[in-house]
Amino acid sequence: MKKLFIFLIAFGLLFIIIGIVMLVNNQSFRSNAIIVEGTVVEMRIKTSDRGSGMEAPVIDYKAADGSEHTYLSTSFSYPPQYEVGEKVKVYCNPNNPDDATIGSGSVFPIIFVIVGIFPFLIGVLLLRYKIRKVKTNTILLQTGQKIQADIISIDYNRGLTVNDKNPLQIECQWLQAFDNTVYVFRSDNLWFDPRPFLGDRTQLDVYIERENPKKYYVDVSFLPKMG
Repeated sequence: MKKLFIFLIAFGLLFIIIGIVMLVNNQSFRSNAIIVEGTVVEMRIKTSDRGSGMEAPVIDYKAADGSEHTYLSTSFSYPPQYEVGEKVKVYCNPNNPDDATIGSGSVFPIIFVIVGIFPFLIGVLLLRYKIRKVKTNTILLQTGQKIQADIISIDYNRGLTVNDKNPLQIECQWLQAFDNTVYVFRSDNLWFDPRPFLGDRTQLDVYIERENPKKYYVDVSFLPKMG
């Protein structure tokens, strides 16, 4: 789980940074570019697998020095955003008139940022949950009531799947004698089979909140760490 949220945060942050850098570069280019008028002279057609044709404009324009240039847009769309004969603003590099762009710029920076935000937020939420869980467990270890609960099963946690795998949990139970109530406890998720390391154990230490046994920590710290 630790590797998962680190990967999600790093993956998301990488895409967000790439998107932001692209946005900054686009803005910097536009702020230093010269705006000239161009004319759509042709619409290039790209046919998709479904048969519908997406179109992108071919634009002729004159740079500030009077030289003629052609811009081939790579932004195909359906329906087309432009039509032949339409006048458009062209942003061109004053030092290299062939370096030009049109419209509001490429959508790829926005796509990169959006793609990065989701795994980043998921990773942050998992990290936050992990930190809160560790904090709660530490408090229970220090102030909770220690009991011994009987191991009753070791089964998969079907509610969590990572890379098509489910973690295991040790399930145990304890009878609170004074009110004849049975409580069932489940350990944290384990990504390996704990059976070979239990030895002859039939019980596990469980730390419960004194006034609310539903808040608990099953102590499996004796198990080896996952590599």
